[in-house]
Amino acid sequence: MDNWNIHFHQPKKADELINKAVVVVDANFLLSAYQWRNVTVDEVLKVLNKLSDENRLKIPYQVIKEFSNNRPGILKERINDLETTISGLKNDKKSLNERVPMLENHPLFIKAEELQVQYNEAYKVYKDSLVRLRDEIKNLFVYDKYLTELQKIIKKSIFQPEDIETEDTLIRDAQKRFERKTPPGYKDGKKEENNAGDYIIWAHILKIKDDVIFISNDKKPDWVYQDNKENSISARRELIEEFYQESGGKDFVRVSPKEFISLSNPKLSEFVKQDLSTSYKYLNQRKKKLSKHELLISETLVRYDPMCLIINLEEQLDEYNPEARMIYETLSNTQGLQGVKELVIQVFSKMFEGIQLCISDDKFEDLCNELLIIKGMIISNRLGIN
Repeated sequence: MDNWNIHFHQPKKADELINKAVVVVDANFLLSAYQWRNVTVDEVLKVLNKLSDENRLKIPYQVIKEFSNNRPGILKERINDLETTISGLKNDKKSLNERVPMLENHPLFIKAEELQVQYNEAYKVYKDSLVRLRDEIKNLFVYDKYLTELQKIIKKSIFQPEDIETEDTLIRDAQKRFERKTPPGYKDGKKEENNAGDYIIWAHILKIKDDVIFISNDKKPDWVYQDNKENSISARRELIEEFYQESGGKDFVRVSPKEFISLSNPKLSEFVKQDLSTSYKYLNQRKKKLSKHELLISETLVRYDPMCLIINLEEQLDEYNPEARMIYETLSNTQGLQGVKELVIQVFSKMFEGIQLCISDDKFEDLCNELLIIKGMIISNRLGIN
């Protein structure tokens, strides 16, 4: 093949390759399951099983090693996140008689006493629930259903080419590429551990002689081009050309988990798509900067959460960012107050497996009325009306 021709090659799009290409997954994609809801994990496992049955799924051994090495840390982060919340809970042990004895018979005093009892009961129930959730995550170190299902898939799809170089040789090759800033992996060149991991995965991919779709959350510039908002545009041209040359004229396409699963299932729900947008590396995704209207929605949800009395408000401001984003995306399309109510119920039931909102009917009505006002602000902003 003439070398000059590779510089003019125009690769096919993922949707053109979705039903025939070999699919390679990155470790960050497999680890993201610990950031997703069960319905999303089930959808991903269904797609991976189908690919495996069709002999189109290839999982390099390096991916398996990185998954295994990073999984305990992900679980520990989840446990520590809950521990931080639990330790921030505060019980109100001091009676109102000790605080304001002179108002003992005042109607507001009597009402406050009732609320204090409710508060302490809610505190205990909430804390006990968080402790049980923490213990459930600890149990994943002993038995993890997802790990069991993934093991079955990997058993059929592990990729260890016979002609692949030894790990020591691949690490030396990686160092040479780092010096030349040859993608992928040179951005990891200064890492103390596993700095050659990306290149080792790439070396496996280069052994494939079919079109390849690579599923990864990695957005580093040694893998992809990005726009100003850090959205991935395409795999680096150097990768496309190197694979084209090594494979004898085949295409390499890099896609995100959301893009691939959405192409595999055109009827995928918006809530699963939202989940798939979340990488395991973004445990602090909640703290990602929101738009002003998303922030307003998030702050409104916090104010109507009964638990904001138990947890310091500043510590809770980020808790509803995922729900705020979901509500923002659809809020302007709702019809009246009833439409807003249905949206809020739908979002929370999807996020928390059908759990009911813990606020009174009156408070729920007030919450939805405030969201209706925010809807008007969003529409006005889009129309350029001050």
